Amino acid sequence: MAGKLTLAAGIRFIPASEVRVDALAGFFAALRESGADDYFHPHPLDEKYAYFLSGYRGKDFYAAMIRNGHVAGYGMLRGWDDGYRVPSLAMAVHPAFRGLGLGARFLGYLHSQARARGADRVRLKVYPENKAALYLYQSAGYRFAGKEDGQLVGTLALSAPMVYVSSSCVRAENISDAVEAITAHGIRHIELSGGTRYYPGIEDDIEVLQGKYGLTFMVHNYFPPVDDNFVLNIASGDQGVREKSLSFVSNSIRAASRLNAAFYTVHAGYLRDLVLDDTAEHFMPAGKKSADASTGLQALESSVRLLCEKARAYGLMFGVENLFPLPGENFSLLCVESEIDWLFKRCADIDNFGLLLDLGHARISSTLLGFDLGAFLDALVEKYGRKILGLHLSENAGHNDEHLLPARDSWMIDFIRNHGLQRVPVTIEARNCPLGSISQYRRYLVEALGENNEQKNRY
Repeated sequence: MAGKLTLAAGIRFIPASEVRVDALAGFFAALRESGADDYFHPHPLDEKYAYFLSGYRGKDFYAAMIRNGHVAGYGMLRGWDDGYRVPSLAMAVHPAFRGLGLGARFLGYLHSQARARGADRVRLKVYPENKAALYLYQSAGYRFAGKEDGQLVGTLALSAPMVYVSSSCVRAENISDAVEAITAHGIRHIELSGGTRYYPGIEDDIEVLQGKYGLTFMVHNYFPPVDDNFVLNIASGDQGVREKSLSFVSNSIRAASRLNAAFYTVHAGYLRDLVLDDTAEHFMPAGKKSADASTGLQALESSVRLLCEKARAYGLMFGVENLFPLPGENFSLLCVESEIDWLFKRCADIDNFGLLLDLGHARISSTLLGFDLGAFLDALVEKYGRKILGLHLSENAGHNDEHLLPARDSWMIDFIRNHGLQRVPVTIEARNCPLGSISQYRRYLVEALGENNEQKNRY
């Protein structure tokens, strides 16, 4: 790869295990030839180590940045294999790709991966003579204190609140229009979800907007949309519905990777197959129950295992969302603690599996099923705090999923702060509310959650 290459859209981040051995070995050779190994030498930069990475399946995380089929960068988060809670970060950019701002993008990606894997801090080492890298890390907020082996030791707290707005907050036919509307209010963290129509080239349009506005995405449920609308049910007793759902989610995981998301999340599933009501905003039963609770949970576990393997191939985490019953009937999964316990115990061997905790759903479940909301949430955080990938915030009166904007004195804010969950990405899911009000609430939420960022996590 001679000369300096031009930056364009289309940067990809993938696990190093998915890179051809010869391509990664070639990247290592380019670092050695440029003298970069004077500053970057976390391990031998040779073909033997590239081969080791091709088969690596441990807890540590190794990633590559790809541009036009070339390895443009390589980085890692390691230490988990050795029992450390705080991972050490290291990264390098190919000499031909330097000066294009790729280092900052790669660093942000590694930070998001660290968060998704439960880290509240990261550390790194950098030689003081490596001015460009030192400036990058200082600009990202690293604080340096002390030296190890002639290198400055820096740490970064990842507990600063990351508050997203769901694309479903905007009524639009095309999701690109929803994204444009949200960015017009200065919001750069967006969760891509459902409620919009399919059209060819949708992912290309979203990727262009990502580059244009510097957006950070999460992906949930019905993105990218398809031209054949249906209700996702990865726990369905109908094999055809389940296979269709698995195919959709597999494609969504691929799209999440393309947009550099750290994880993809989906509804846990239902014991009865569903259809959309006339408003196209709520689900309603279609026919009889398709499975009992035990069979549905087993189907859900099987789906989780398949989808976690798919996500692992893209370097992503995969999560399921707790659901809620309807008045008088409960055909939804993961509404109660016992079902969540069952699933997470069965899937305890899967290190890229987590929970999307919807606080509005939890309130409905506690009201209709008659359990204590506080005790339920306390137990989940106590047992699975490090497995919580994200939080969904919307308010309701306890009977329907109304997607109201929470109040500024909402119990949800106290819950997040009291449990030290500020590092967990939060998504506002308020519908039928002006974007200006959502934007103002988001700014307030960032400040409110940032007030107690230094308090110790409970888990």
